[in-house]
Amino acid sequence: MDDQSKAFESSECFVKDLRMCHEQDETASDGLAPGPLSTDASAAFPSELHDYTIDFLHNDRASLCACSLVCKSWTASSQYHLFKNATIRVWGGNFSQFCEELVSTHLNIYVGRLYLTCDCDGDWGVDEPRDWNAEFEAQLSRLKPLSCLEYLRLSYDNGNQSPSIPSAIGPNFSSIVDLELTATWFASIAEIFQSCIGLPHLRRLALVSTERLEDEDASVPDLPMLDTFAVDALQNLEVILRWLPSQPSIRRIAIGCLHSEDIHLLDIMLRTLGPRLEHLIIEYSNDCVSDLSHVTALRTLEIVTFLSDGSFLNLPALLEKLPGHARALQRIVFVLDNVKDWNQCLDWSHVGPILASLDSLQHVEFHVRPEERASQIIHEHLASRKYALRVQGLTDRLDHECSLSKFDC
Repeated sequence: MDDQSKAFESSECFVKDLRMCHEQDETASDGLAPGPLSTDASAAFPSELHDYTIDFLHNDRASLCACSLVCKSWTASSQYHLFKNATIRVWGGNFSQFCEELVSTHLNIYVGRLYLTCDCDGDWGVDEPRDWNAEFEAQLSRLKPLSCLEYLRLSYDNGNQSPSIPSAIGPNFSSIVDLELTATWFASIAEIFQSCIGLPHLRRLALVSTERLEDEDASVPDLPMLDTFAVDALQNLEVILRWLPSQPSIRRIAIGCLHSEDIHLLDIMLRTLGPRLEHLIIEYSNDCVSDLSHVTALRTLEIVTFLSDGSFLNLPALLEKLPGHARALQRIVFVLDNVKDWNQCLDWSHVGPILASLDSLQHVEFHVRPEERASQIIHEHLASRKYALRVQGLTDRLDHECSLSKFDC
C-alpha cells in the first residue's frame, strides 16, 4: 500500500456509523467492529462498507478528500458499491464544490446516501440572502441529478427561519427511501409529513431534535407507506404517539426523550402495533416503564438509558414481560450512557436468568463508556448463556440515538 493510502487509513475521513439493528450472520460471538477501509484497488471489497461515513473535503484534512482519492484508486464497480452503500457527509461550506464534483466525475450516478449539514450563517456561500426559503430551495435543487439517492439526512440549522420543506424536498428527491431531518425548525408536524406525501418511495422517516413546532391545529396526514419511524427530542411528542397506531405499515420504531406523561400513550401504541412490531428502540427510565407484553412479533429490542444516578430498579420488571411472548426475539441491546457504577447498579441476578430464558435470543449487546475490564465483567455476569455476547464502547455511537442509522434491517 502506498504512503497516500496509509495516510488515508490513519485519517478521520471514515467515521464509524454503527448500525444496531442489522440482520446479518455473525460468526464470532465477541467480535470487534471492523477497522478503517483500505484504498488498495487490489484488496478484496469489504462487506461492512455500509457502516462507514465519508467526509467530503474534510475541513481539517482537505488534501485527503475521501471522494477524490477513492475515485482515483478504485475500479468503477467498486466506486458504485462504495457510494451506493456508504454515506457521504457534506458541509454547507463545501456544498458547491461537491455539486461541481458530481458533474465532473459523474458521481451522480453512484451516490446513494447523503448527509448534508449546514446553517443560516453564510454556510451556503451567500452573505445575506434576502429570502431563506428561496435560497434553501435553490441550493437543494442542485442535488436533483442524484438519481440513485435513497438516503438523505438533512441537518439544517435555520434558526428562527422556516423553509418550505414540501417545495424543497419533494421535487428534488423523488427517489429517496430514507429521510432524516435533524436540528431543524419547522412550523408543524403536519408540514413535515406533508413533504413526505410527494415521496413515493419513502419507507423510513426520522425526526431528531426538530425544534419550535407549533401546537397542531390541523390534522396530521397519514403516511401508509412508512415501515420505519424514529423520533427523539421532539416537541409535541404526544401528537406522534397518537398518530403512530393508525399507520398500517409501521413495524420499526425508535422513541427517545420520553416523559412520564407520555407512557400512557406509548402503551396504547404498543398495544395497537404490538402484533406486527418487529424492532423497538426506547429510552428507559425508572419513571417510564412500558408494558412490552403485547409486542409478540418483536425481533430486536434496544433499551437506551441516560440516567446519571445509576438506578435500574425497574429494568427486571421491564424484561419480565418478554419471556412468555417473545418467541421471535433475536437481539437485545443495552445502551448505558452517563451511568455511574453500572456494574453495581444492574441487577445481574435477575437480568441474567431473564435473558437466559429467551429461547430465540441469538445476540445481546452492551454499549458502555470505555472502561477497563468492562467486557470481562459483563461476560462473567452472563457466563451461563446460549446467545452471542458483544460489549462495545460508546465512542462514535451517540451522534443521534434515534437516527435511522440504527436501522439496517
